Amino acid sequence: MHDATNDPAGPFPTGAQDRPPDERCPETLSSVEIAAELEDLKQSLEAETARAAEARAASERVIREVERVKVGLRTRVRLLVSEQRRRMPEYDGLAGAAETEIEAKPTSRMMMPDAILAIWDLEDCRHPLNTDEIANGLRALGYRTSAAPRSLKSSINQTIARLCNAGRLKKYRSDGTPLANVEGARARRYLRQDLA
Repeated sequence: MHDATNDPAGPFPTGAQDRPPDERCPETLSSVEIAAELEDLKQSLEAETARAAEARAASERVIREVERVKVGLRTRVRLLVSEQRRRMPEYDGLAGAAETEIEAKPTSRMMMPDAILAIWDLEDCRHPLNTDEIANGLRALGYRTSAAPRSLKSSINQTIARLCNAGRLKKYRSDGTPLANVEGARARRYLRQDLA
């Protein structure tokens, strides 16, 4: 009598031991059973694909929400820092500083791009501004420069152009409607990107 325990192939046909025990050998299935199982597998694959898509969409929603919260937090930080800088001169006299030092506001030591971006932290500047309003905003922040008015206006225009090219400012028409980035289109007003 043949001892199956000593047979390398074991008691099963060649290759059968490699299949999961809960799956029937395809050779034993009828055409109808094969078709039915293929349909089940198709539906399972479609379900898993849909589940993966939902997971990706959920992940993207979380990322967008995180970025939205970060924008809000950064805006709050800028508001607090701006207010802190505005109040600092109130205490300069306590250290016996000279009057000229008391009059010099911290904002005057900011670079112009940072000062321009800080304008929209002011209470009445949360909307698209023209270049004259931006110049007034710099003065309201305490930004100081020895440049002549015409030279200052040119510097403001150049800085605005760089900030627009860097995606930090959004362009608007004179009526306050957004301006598409069309070559030759001239903006009349500007708004910080995170407020657009």
